[in-house]
Amino acid sequence: MKNRILLSLLVLGVAPAAFASDGCCPKSCSSSSDCNTSCSSSTDCNTDECCGCPCAGKTYLSMRPLYTSQRAELIAGFRNDRMVAAAESCFNGAVEIVGFGGRTTKPSQLASYFLPQCKRTLEARGIITDANDKNTDLDVQNFNIFTVDRDFASTLTFKAQQSVGGVGFHYKQGFAFNDDHSTWWYGELSTSVQHVHNRMTLCETVTNSGGGADLERAPNAVANMTEAFRQDAWCFGKIDDCKNMTKTALADIEAKLGIEWMYNDTCKIGSYAGLIIPTGNKAKAIYVFEPIVGNGKHWGLMWGNDTMFEFWNNCDETLHAYFALATNAQYLFRNHQVRSFDLKNKPWSRYQETYLSFDQAQEANVLCNRSTTNATSGPLLATPGINIFTQEVKVTPGYSFNITTALVVRRDCGFEGELGFNFFARQAECVKLANSWCISPALKAANGCGDVNPIRDITGNHLLEEGGTLDFSQDNYNYSILTASDLDLGSAATPRILSYTIHGALGYRFDDMRFPIHASLGGSYEFGQRDFAVADRWTIFGKVGMAF
Repeated sequence: MKNRILLSLLVLGVAPAAFASDGCCPKSCSSSSDCNTSCSSSTDCNTDECCGCPCAGKTYLSMRPLYTSQRAELIAGFRNDRMVAAAESCFNGAVEIVGFGGRTTKPSQLASYFLPQCKRTLEARGIITDANDKNTDLDVQNFNIFTVDRDFASTLTFKAQQSVGGVGFHYKQGFAFNDDHSTWWYGELSTSVQHVHNRMTLCETVTNSGGGADLERAPNAVANMTEAFRQDAWCFGKIDDCKNMTKTALADIEAKLGIEWMYNDTCKIGSYAGLIIPTGNKAKAIYVFEPIVGNGKHWGLMWGNDTMFEFWNNCDETLHAYFALATNAQYLFRNHQVRSFDLKNKPWSRYQETYLSFDQAQEANVLCNRSTTNATSGPLLATPGINIFTQEVKVTPGYSFNITTALVVRRDCGFEGELGFNFFARQAECVKLANSWCISPALKAANGCGDVNPIRDITGNHLLEEGGTLDFSQDNYNYSILTASDLDLGSAATPRILSYTIHGALGYRFDDMRFPIHASLGGSYEFGQRDFAVADRWTIFGKVGMAF
């Protein structure tokens, strides 16, 4: 019977991994249901080239928090058996303090999540006149770069990295035991104080400065893309190497009520339900890749189980091997946040020049018809798109599931070691406007003066610039007004993810004491498969605890 149960649990552990391998790559490059990305139309969607870019151009990434249910730093060496480790005590409780820290790897790949079409570098240009030019990603006019020679060129390289350090607290308390301690109820509380440090760096190589910023024509102009991403005119979407993007706060509190409904020397099975109490922070969208502690201040429900079976011991029963299986499912509810978004089929259009209203377009047209120009001359007058395409939204993270399997080896002398694997799956966020779209912006044409261009994009494409420009008039402006249906709110949502974590830990238990103590050290590595929305990272942890 024990072998059958063990085999069933092994199947449960392997099945999600098989599902993960099958579901990591979108069936179609243009499928918005997968992750609202767009791969090259000439790319075969069955090749690695397309599948290597499943999600890109996003404005927000929800990182999976450390020290949460079924992560190695929380459960390794501290399972439900610690509640009854103090056999001579009547308190039936256990507590643990954990120090942990980790850092993401592959900074260029992580940055690609935020860039159009998973690119590692972007080309920025001033004047684009060649209809066959395929090397330009960004028209610098959208970024308030106006130079003396009316020309500019640079190459941008981005990197992103997150470092996390913290101290966790974990408490378990058993109660309502039956006579032989084979069944009981328990409560569980865990949380941590975390310091999150995010870095989004921009390295720019300027190949043509254009003679520098033309401050006579545009006193507020910037000289390059590095300055553009820091400019005061932008309220959101900034990238600034000099900004210390850190957040230290109490992470979410997890409170659980469970039942250990089978407990003996060879079989331990428990189940629980719980509540996620938000205590961290949520998105403000001022900077790209902002630090978030916790799950973005979402309330949530969770449920799961913890199971352990002994499947081998040596002849004198001093060495024991166990198979451990822990599952956790949770649902995070909706809250309001501030996020940036693009227009449909226009990557990075959040940064395009716009007219906020017809009144602004009309003002630009009037200025163009004057005999002299000034700081707000018609060709230059516009509103940064990032200030318009950043709004309060309703975010629903929804459902996630993770399962941890581990091989645990214990000696009667107190040594304990384990090697495990975690699979994590999370559905895509649902993002909706929190308020009605009651503004009437339109995309400014390159020449300004109140002219609009509804098909213009961030690249300054020669054909789009000339073929889509509409002369100033009330009718042309009304035709070009951007409505709520033009917004790609999926660009503000973290897509569905599948991630994998391997972990190992070594520890020692001093169970011959009246109040047994334990200590252990361990580490883990999390990674995704062809998914830039999963930040590969390593984590180390050290823990000490006591049963009482």
